[in-house]
Amino acid sequence: MTTLPKELKLRMFKTYKQKYKGKHNIQTYLNNLNLFFEITEDSIIEGDLSRPEKFGGGRWESWNHAFHFWAEKCNLSRHQMRIYYFSVNDVTSYS
Repeated sequence: MTTLPKELKLRMFKTYKQKYKGKHNIQTYLNNLNLFFEITEDSIIEGDLSRPEKFGGGRWESWNHAFHFWAEKCNLSRHQMRIYYFSVNDVTSYS
């Protein structure tokens, strides 16, 4: 998993709060964001559908399966999962 500099994650949080009016505090956002990268990075960026052992092993059906798994794990609504994704993609391309 790629480790992003804290300043980049803080820019993502600022985008989440200001542009998308996200409701989570910074700690919740960063926790969910770290999990987002851990679960989705390989499937979305690399096209590798191998599911990490930590999350049950095997394979994702698609990158979308990994994305929805992350959202469910973080207890996010469809709207919330979209604004998390956009807050990342607005700062640095995530696809």
